[in-house]
Amino acid sequence: MERIVKPLIVSVIIATAAFAYAGQDETSGTATVHFPETITTPTLEAHHPQKQKPWTLKEFGSSRCIPCRKMKPILVQLANDYKGVLDVEVLEINDHLEEAKKYGITLIPTQVLVDSKGNVQWTHIGFIPKEDLESVLHEKGVKKPEKQG
Repeated sequence: MERIVKPLIVSVIIATAAFAYAGQDETSGTATVHFPETITTPTLEAHHPQKQKPWTLKEFGSSRCIPCRKMKPILVQLANDYKGVLDVEVLEINDHLEEAKKYGITLIPTQVLVDSKGNVQWTHIGFIPKEDLESVLHEKGVKKPEKQG
């Protein structure tokens, strides 16, 4: 029970924090989201233990890195578009040095695509447009979930 409750509580806290930081861009009328140093999307496993763990896209960066900051809106959109099949993690490099070493991160921003078994399937260094990221996801077999309703 504790295995399910803790991730669920963490997911609720993260989601609450993300909504608390959400705002409206007055010039364009589009929603903008401001994030704490590290954000992660809740894992599907916490809510549906019987289903296969989704793919994970990890982005190692820094809040002081301009290309890293430009990646955040793209990653937020991907997290929404691929909800349930792709977890998106934006990791502050200075707070996740051990994990960065594990993946051999030497420059930021770096994106790492990890399959449901924990194997690295793709790595990219630098800014990458959303269309190019989606192309990689499609090539690797990560499909957008069908919209309900």
